[in-house]
This record gives sequence, C-alpha cells and structure tokens, in this order.
Amino acid sequence: MSTLSGKPRHPGEVLLTHFLKPQNIAVEAAAQTVGLPADVLLEVVAGARSVTPDLALALAQLTRTVPEFWIRLQDAVDAHAAKGKVAGMN
Repeated sequence: MSTLSGKPRHPGEVLLTHFLKPQNIAVEAAAQTVGLPADVLLEVVAGARSVTPDLALALAQLTRTVPEFWIRLQDAVDAHAAKGKVAGMN
C-alpha cells in the first residue's frame, strides 16, 4: 500500500485506517486486547515505531491477518527510506 506520491504507507497508518477506525476501536483498547503496552501501539500508529516480528505477530492476532502482511508493509517503508539515503549519497 502506498500513497499517491509512491511513498509506502507505514504499517501503523494501515492499522489505524483499515482496521481500527472502521471498527471504532481505540488504540489503547486494541493494545490491551493483544497484551501490548498502549504507548507501543500508539507509537506504531504515529509512524514513530517500526513493526518488528514480535509486533507483527500481535498485529496479525489483532486483525486476523498473517504476520507476513505487517512485515511486508514495514519492509516497503524501510526499503523506501534506504533508497532515499542512497540517492542522497550520490
């Protein structure tokens, strides 16, 4: 999933817009459901924290998806950031 500019969407944005908001679930309630500290999930939703494999497992449980979905989203964000760094070095 990417924006119109081609920049990939952070997994936290996907979580918020496609899973939490449509079901009217608060981030804090979602965190409690899967046993995560609320601040961790708030940072993910804000785009300030990367999705690790452990977090991907929790998000998959929460959203009834697979961990690979969340890992692929994070990989796309990381690859885009790396391309920007490499381009800036040339």
